Amino acid sequence: MDPAAITPILEVTRGNWVALRAWEGAELLYFTHIEGWRCAVGQVQYSINGAAPVEWQLAPCQVGTPVPNALPDTHLPYIRLPAGELQQISVTIEMKDGKTLDAQFERAAIFTP
Repeated sequence: MDPAAITPILEVTRGNWVALRAWEGAELLYFTHIEGWRCAVGQVQYSINGAAPVEWQLAPCQVGTPVPNALPDTHLPYIRLPAGELQQISVTIEMKDGKTLDAQFERAAIFTP
């Protein structure tokens, strides 16, 4: 995928980059939307509640397959967090062409109970 073609898509879908869902007494922070465009993404970092940035490990692009952006069965597109821990998250996406996209989300904007 061409990063120059995917960057505008990620810019207009910024509100979908991450999602937070309640699950069995905890919460799951999903990166599914970003994973769907990962063949054009070089690196993703996120910071929860102002902590030091952490790199999100993207699944490898499935080059040579009919659906290169399909997630392998072995890759989970989320992390598990204690309930109520995430109040704010910052996300930085570095595209493979070097362009950087940033966003910050408050809990209420991404949380579904």
